[in-house]
Amino acid sequence: MSSARPGRILLIAGVAEGSLGLIGVGAALLFSVNLGDSLGMKAGTATIGLAAAVPMVILFLASLRSSWPPFVHIREKLEQSVLPVFSPLSWWALLLLAILAGVGEELLFRGFLQPVLSRPLGPVGGLLIASAIFGLVHWITPFYALFAALLGLYLGLLFIVTESLLAAAVAHTVYDFVALALYLASERRPGPLRDDIGGNGALGEHGGDGGTR
Repeated sequence: MSSARPGRILLIAGVAEGSLGLIGVGAALLFSVNLGDSLGMKAGTATIGLAAAVPMVILFLASLRSSWPPFVHIREKLEQSVLPVFSPLSWWALLLLAILAGVGEELLFRGFLQPVLSRPLGPVGGLLIASAIFGLVHWITPFYALFAALLGLYLGLLFIVTESLLAAAVAHTVYDFVALALYLASERRPGPLRDDIGGNGALGEHGGDGGTR
């Protein structure tokens, strides 16, 4: 996969993420979920989304520096699955993918799935089940699925509080871009940046056999 052309990677990943948004819109129409109100440009929602991304980014940075085995295992899996796919891409391509992922996934999970599940289960049940499904879809390791489910719970709460998909989509987009950019930067540029981001037991650190991260 690492030898694949960046344009092809961008096309495949972009179509995959964009398709989630189309599925979300189509399913919302099919199940009579009104996306119009939640997609409205309410004053301050974009700013709230930017602010809401900060705790997620801080949590991600903490995970990069952590030597806790579940986080170390996640980094090993990311090196196998994420690094070969996304390392050939430019920063603008990463930003485009982050936008498609942020908008597409929020349309599907918070725009459609959470409201439709809330009908029989109530707001809390809809939030919990939609977040759990969000985590399962992002399965890399069991702990990463739990980590993603907690992020989904956070974004779902943001959607409920602001009554706006825009805030959740902005937070999701900013988090995806910053997290992916920081991770790839730590792998692309050995030296001070990698050491500063990774710290003790973080990305790029080799185990005793010199080959396991």
